[in-house]
Parts: sequence; structure tokens; C-alpha cells
Amino acid sequence: MTRKMLASVLYNVNDIRVEEVNIPEISENDILIRVKYCGICPSDLKYYTGNRKPKAWPTIRGHEFSGEIAEIGNAVQTFKIGDRVVGHGRIPCGKCYFCIREGPNVNYCLNLRTSGIHSGGGTGAFAEYTKVSESCTYVIPNNVSFEEAAFTEPLSCCLNTVMRSEIVIGDTVAIIGDGPNGLLITQLAKIFGAGKTIIIGHHDDRLETAKKVGVDLTINSHKKDPIKTVKALTNGWGADSVMLATGHPSAIKQGMGMVRKEGLINFFASTYPPIKIPIDPNFLHGPSIKLVGSRDFQPLHFVKSLNLMQNKSINLKNLITHVLPLDKMAEGFKAIIGRKSLKVMIDCSKPTN
Repeated sequence: MTRKMLASVLYNVNDIRVEEVNIPEISENDILIRVKYCGICPSDLKYYTGNRKPKAWPTIRGHEFSGEIAEIGNAVQTFKIGDRVVGHGRIPCGKCYFCIREGPNVNYCLNLRTSGIHSGGGTGAFAEYTKVSESCTYVIPNNVSFEEAAFTEPLSCCLNTVMRSEIVIGDTVAIIGDGPNGLLITQLAKIFGAGKTIIIGHHDDRLETAKKVGVDLTINSHKKDPIKTVKALTNGWGADSVMLATGHPSAIKQGMGMVRKEGLINFFASTYPPIKIPIDPNFLHGPSIKLVGSRDFQPLHFVKSLNLMQNKSINLKNLITHVLPLDKMAEGFKAIIGRKSLKVMIDCSKPTN
């Protein structure tokens, strides 16, 4: 008899419903996780609003999750039922060029598989249960809550960004975008040695939260010219590194205007729908500007992120503004669209109406 669970199923743009679906079947190397919390990622929002399309409708999204092990496959050796864990759905082959090259980047594995059976990628964790491979599972430290642990995946993505941004001790780092990821990147930049962090956004409540989590300076771009302000704060030369935590064209323009000569701009956020930006090659050639992209995470970033949480190096609780049950996910999306939230967490273990 097929076992059932509740899940938030996205049938089409703006059409999400809680209903019974099959509990994922696990193979010998898989782990079935009873989901506790799953955060709404900007990519989840893009599917809800129609800016991105899934491989097929309906779809179950969700990949920023924490939970406890409900079942393990026969070949699983390093975990047991009841373990508190996080995980991801990316299963690289370990053999192709991108997996074995020096400084491997398994994001680009030529034979990458995903564990999500409903989502077309990821884990499909807006549900009571999700499955991941043993190789993609990590134990949550005892002093880290399930709510905090659900930040592991986005924190890992932000960590990848900061590690690719060549921060030198004492640098001035500007982060454009005052959403949850922008505030995570800001905290990580300080850990990596930034002498001054500046976050640019246009939501006063978010900028106040940025101060609570340790940012040095905030700029409301609707009240002050961010380029002039950053240059004034840096003796006229600009920020050493600029990280774009929003894909809005205005943010890209601001970043190009405030970076110093020989500085670096990291394109962290994706841009949907795709756009084209005119760039004078002399902007790169003369001042020797570096443009860097940053996508997702490597497995090591999961380990490092959990270590940061265990050491209480990152303030996560201040970023959570909403905790909602599965059947209130539409409210969570609307709160994000209306800029009424920072991080929205879905409590997948809370009974629905």
C-alpha cells in the first residue's frame, strides 16, 4: 500500500495547494527525512510568480530544509534513525572533468543527478517528508536549532560567494540587496576580514536588522545616492569588493559605479527574466576590474556553514520574520512579494487546517 504525506504542490503560477502525495520511496543509499522546517528561497518565489518554469507542472519546491531521519536504506552506514540532519539534492558523479579538476566544482558535473522526485531538481522539501542520498546528508550540531539549521543551504551559497570574492583583511565590502542573503553575505564578509561592510537597500526595517547582525554602515538607496556615498566613505576610491545580492539592473549599475580600480564585483543573485547590460570594455580594461559569478555551493560549504552555526558566528534568528504551516505558504510568498518579510520559514511538521 502506497504511503501518503502532505505537501504544498505548485500547480501553476500563483496556484499552490496542500494535498496528499506519495511519500518518496528510498533506495539502498537514500535517507528519508521527516522535514521540520524549510525556508522559502528566492528561486522558489520565481516559480510561484512565473519568472521561472519547472520541467513539468505540478511541482513541489523547497530545498532549504532541516529535519530528522525517519528511515534509512539498507546500505546507509553513517546515519541512524532519529538523527537531526540537513541535506541537499545534488549528486555528482565524481568522475567527470568538473568533479576531478583541481579546485573541483561539482555544480557543473556533467552527469549531475538530483534526488527530488517531485521538483525536477532539488529535494521537494515543502512536504512532510523528503529523501536525499547518504552522501548529501549532514548531522546538525546539538546546539543548533532546526530553524537555524534550515539556513544551511542558503548560507552555503553565500559562503561560496564570499570565498570567491578575494576579500583581504581590512577591505571595504559593499553588498547591494537587503534581503536575507544580503544580510548573510554581510556577516560572512566580516568573518573573512572585511574592515568595513556597507549594505545598500531601500527598506528601512531590513536595514535596521542589518545593524543588529553587525553591518557597519547602511545606505537607503531611495534617500541617498549609493555610489556617491560609498565613494565618500572610502576617500573617493570606492569599495574593494561589491557583491550583488539582487539581480535588478539598477543594482548592477550601482555596483559598477562604486567599485574601486582593481576591485571585484561578484554576481551572486540571478536575474529573471534575463537581461542584457551594455559594458564598455574599457571599464574592465583600464581600471582592471574583475567580474565574478557565483552559483550555489560545494559540499565543503555545507560543512563550514554548520561549523559557523555551531560556533554561533552567524546571527540567523534575527532574519526569521515569519513561521507558517504548509497550508499558509501562499501567505509567505505574498509577504515576500510585498517586502513585508525577511526569511519566511515553513513549519512542515505543524498540522494544517
